[in-house]
Amino acid sequence: RKTLRVGVVLSGGQASGGHNVIIGLYDALKALDSHSQLFGFLDGPEGIIAHKHKELTTDLIEPYRNQGGF
Repeated sequence: RKTLRVGVVLSGGQASGGHNVIIGLYDALKALDSHSQLFGFLDGPEGIIAHKHKELTTDLIEPYRNQGGF
C-alpha cells in the first residue's frame, strides 16, 4: 500500500465531534499504512498559506480520543 501524507484544516469556531473526526481520519490512515502521516494546519486556512502545520502523532491525539468536539 501507498504511504500517504494528509493535511487537515478546520475553518475555526466550535465543531461538534471535531476531535473524533480527526482521530478517525488518523486511524484510517494508519490502518492503510502505518507510515502514513496526518498533519494539522495551525490558525485555520491561513496555516495552509503560511506553511504552519504540526504532525499529529498517537501521543499527541490520544488524550482527545472520544472527547467529542472543541
